[in-house]
Amino acid sequence: MTRISDYCRERDAALMGDLATFTAWAKTLTHTLPSPEALEISYYRLRTACPGLPMSLRSSAKEWLLARGYKAWDDGDVPIEDEIKG
Repeated sequence: MTRISDYCRERDAALMGDLATFTAWAKTLTHTLPSPEALEISYYRLRTACPGLPMSLRSSAKEWLLARGYKAWDDGDVPIEDEIKG
């Protein structure tokens, strides 16, 4: 990766996948990963923060976080599923 756009494309592809896909991508960036729990929370937080991901994915990640007492990393632009349904 030499450009920010390359990094963002790879990150978004990892976030579109499952947790194992994200973990494999994260291993390419560092030799030491956080605990499995912290990595999973980061996975969902990053999903809420990345505007290039589908809103449905970002919204479901936000719900996952809120249901477990964690804060999302969106800037208020990600509705929860109930808000989408009306």
